[in-house]
Amino acid sequence: MTRLLATLTLAWLAAMPATALAGGHAPHQPDETGAPLAAPAGAAAQRPEWVERRLAALRPERPREYLELGEEIAEQADNPSMRTLARTLFVLAYETSKTAPDGRAAQPAGSSGAAAEGDLRVSVCLALAALTDREHERTWLRAIAASLGWKAGRADGGARRATAAIDPAALDLSNALSLIRIGEGRQAARLLDKPEVAQLLLRTERLLSPAGLTGGEARVRRLMAEWPNCPECRNRRFVRNAEGVRLCPKCGGRPGPRLLQQELLYQLRLESSILQGVQKSWVAQSIVDGGAPLRDLDPDELAKTYSVDPTRTVWRDGAWHEPAAGTRRGAGAAGSR
Repeated sequence: MTRLLATLTLAWLAAMPATALAGGHAPHQPDETGAPLAAPAGAAAQRPEWVERRLAALRPERPREYLELGEEIAEQADNPSMRTLARTLFVLAYETSKTAPDGRAAQPAGSSGAAAEGDLRVSVCLALAALTDREHERTWLRAIAASLGWKAGRADGGARRATAAIDPAALDLSNALSLIRIGEGRQAARLLDKPEVAQLLLRTERLLSPAGLTGGEARVRRLMAEWPNCPECRNRRFVRNAEGVRLCPKCGGRPGPRLLQQELLYQLRLESSILQGVQKSWVAQSIVDGGAPLRDLDPDELAKTYSVDPTRTVWRDGAWHEPAAGTRRGAGAAGSR
């Protein structure tokens, strides 16, 4: 019976497409045939006419135009196809800046922050960081920008230090957990009713488990429901009666759930992670980013990361072409008129 099950399992795996085994995303394979890289089917219908016109006008000797068009598209992107196009334009802006005179790609890494702001490479990294919704990818891109001379901010006393703004949803989730611990479940519920806060709790619930398991979100909501407010003292921690003032007999002056030390530590671990605390264990980090491998702070990795062919920088007929092929096609069309 065991051998039969093993045989059936192997046959099922062999029949599955490679994309299914890879989680639905086929790895990027460079096109060896030289054929133009076409946009996904149906994407052309989703692109406005002005986008097509601007794409056709791009030239690799003017890399900043790729960046500017990518920024305009990113601001208005309302579907995955347009977001992918914006990413491609950002990567091509970096790649074409390597040889173009106005790319300022030769900016030294130790240059001042003000000068680095004019470095197109820095602008590309920050634009890609603003477009992603994955925290570890955003951190990687901002780190590349910092390695190129960008400075996010300065601490008091003039010391150089990159600072990142705290996500409002992260702050609300941290406050909600604190309110639950002191028995203010009703106030915590108002924070967790916000969609962005609820989604953040779902994404990070594994940090509430020693083994990185799900169920943390349900546990938080159960504690919140069990302690909406102390019914005896209304969280004042004392009661007043004919005998005088004394500790609340219901909560003992300590409203809220009685958490084990381990559970409290896991809640604090989650708060430290979402608030960008510095005391992060490798176990917590692996739960947050799924154990993704560390990547070098090398902007030359952008094209590979986002599956962009850096040699195809000219847009023609709904696809990216190499500049020489695009030039020859344009010359042939002009000669046939």
